[in-house]
Amino acid sequence: MDNVVSIYYGGTVERDDYGCVKFVAMQCEVVIFDEKPSFSELLARAREELHCHGDDDIIVEGIFHLGSPLNIQRKMVPIRCAGQWEKYVRMVMNGHSSSVEVVVRRVLVDPNPRRFS
Repeated sequence: MDNVVSIYYGGTVERDDYGCVKFVAMQCEVVIFDEKPSFSELLARAREELHCHGDDDIIVEGIFHLGSPLNIQRKMVPIRCAGQWEKYVRMVMNGHSSSVEVVVRRVLVDPNPRRFS
């Protein structure tokens, strides 16, 4: 079901020493697209969920599950472009958990960047 995407936002992501993640106080919005969304469609919907305005940018990270169903560990992989998005969706669809999940975070752009002299 590559047209169903769980978008996690808000809260924090805690990482252990092995890079496995746990979500703390995050919200999740399950979005059903007509077909597998393009990376730009995913970004547009994520921007809506984050209430991004103007030049605010967002970071997208895909979630993949490792281990057996009784002992699932979550890891995250950055998704920066359409090619990485396609690879991520293919990897998820070929795994034992065919659930497309992403974490999105807003990157605030400083309107007055500091300059060094």
